[in-house]
Amino acid sequence: MKNENSNRIFEGETKEKANMFSRIGEFFKKNFQFGFGKVRIRKLSGILVVSFAALAVLLSFINFVSQETHFPLVQNRRYRIQISEGLSHFALPAVKEFARSNPQIVIDEYGANNPDVVIDSKKTPGLENEEIELVPPLILEAGKKKIVGRKALHCWFSYKKGSAIFKIEDQLVEDLKESIENYYSKVSVRMNMVGDIIPGRHVAEKMAEHGVEYPFEKIAPYVRKADIVFGNLECPLTDSIKPEYEGMTFVAPSKTIDGLKLLGLNVAGVANNHSTNYGTAPFCETLELLKKNEIGYVGGGYDWSEAHNPLLIRKANLKIAFLQYNTIEGSIDAGDDKPGVAWVSMPPWRDENPEHFEVVANDIKRAKETADFVVVSFHWSKEDTYKPNESMKKMAHLCIESGADMVVGGHPHTVQPLGFFKGKFIAYSLGNFVFDQMQRDQTREGFFLKCEFKRNVLSKIEIVPYKIYDYCQPRVLAGKAKSRLIRKILSISGIKS
Repeated sequence: MKNENSNRIFEGETKEKANMFSRIGEFFKKNFQFGFGKVRIRKLSGILVVSFAALAVLLSFINFVSQETHFPLVQNRRYRIQISEGLSHFALPAVKEFARSNPQIVIDEYGANNPDVVIDSKKTPGLENEEIELVPPLILEAGKKKIVGRKALHCWFSYKKGSAIFKIEDQLVEDLKESIENYYSKVSVRMNMVGDIIPGRHVAEKMAEHGVEYPFEKIAPYVRKADIVFGNLECPLTDSIKPEYEGMTFVAPSKTIDGLKLLGLNVAGVANNHSTNYGTAPFCETLELLKKNEIGYVGGGYDWSEAHNPLLIRKANLKIAFLQYNTIEGSIDAGDDKPGVAWVSMPPWRDENPEHFEVVANDIKRAKETADFVVVSFHWSKEDTYKPNESMKKMAHLCIESGADMVVGGHPHTVQPLGFFKGKFIAYSLGNFVFDQMQRDQTREGFFLKCEFKRNVLSKIEIVPYKIYDYCQPRVLAGKAKSRLIRKILSISGIKS
């Protein structure tokens, strides 16, 4: 009986399987036609569409689960960010700024396990790696010529994948990357630097005739559009002494300060061989006049300490320190209890003094402790020469190796070479800016510098050439005259135009 029942069950299963295969065969007969190696899809196309749609929904669900597992966008999620030591100076401020509005960001110790994001100079294994520009290059613009003084700083932005199946990025990580890329993208501070301003002698004569703004009025619109304007003030401003229109000692009336204000000057260098021409009393009057008109001074003071102290200027979270030194005979040098200027002994007027070089280096190191950017100015060089001497080059390089970011000089009544050393800018002489030497083009021509900062990074320096007219008035050059002077500046600098 049992065998009979078993046989029936077996026969039923066999028939059922046979019917199933028969139905499958009918399905293929209905939906496929085979002929000449081609397949014609009928109802199957609709079935495949539905199947793929279902699969897409399934994969989206898996991605969602995967993304929620790796990057849940909730407030209690912490994103561990690591920054290599070599990039910390530039990357850390950018990450900190982003973290202030995104408390999920946690800056972790570099090298710790399981970071979410790593910012490094090399790729991080096991993470997605994208190369981004962290810091822009430094470009020197001379007319149409563009010279790269410092290359852009790139880094690797490495992060966890946002999905196990598709590379769906976490929005916060993407926002962090974009924030870092944009951190140094906008100009935040503009600084213009002009050369020697000597409002005495025939310049004072012209001011008596046309007003104290006359020497500055043509060039002021180009210079004053900046947050910081630096110039070397090579003349005491006082009403206690009548200006002399001849000779080699210079003085100008105190109302000359209005011309400096028209120029936008807010940093005046006083370390030169003419600021103390009439002794310490007019010199100190000038310092007080500058302070009263909110113009900072550098390179001089009421004693040695003030003369060597950096002038710190704060603009848009950028701290710029200025230092200035005189090397030309004729100045009153500051002492422990004596007003005067910061003095350095070096050729061509004196022998090179290693102790003075060391003092300059230490002044720069001290300035760098509180400043983002350090500018060092010198009054130096033999007059009427296009070439800096070896001692000047040695000093400029020492300044940069000690932490200076820019070295700018004056005094020779002519332009001198410019260029870069270790990615930092040097201009040995900008030439006369306001002075009465009309005898030749060499003493009438000069250039000023237009500098742009992105955060605390110098990103652009533009050379703006000018020529002095009517014994006092610099005017910006254009066209062929501009191109000619730029070619001259580049030529003496050893740069092909």
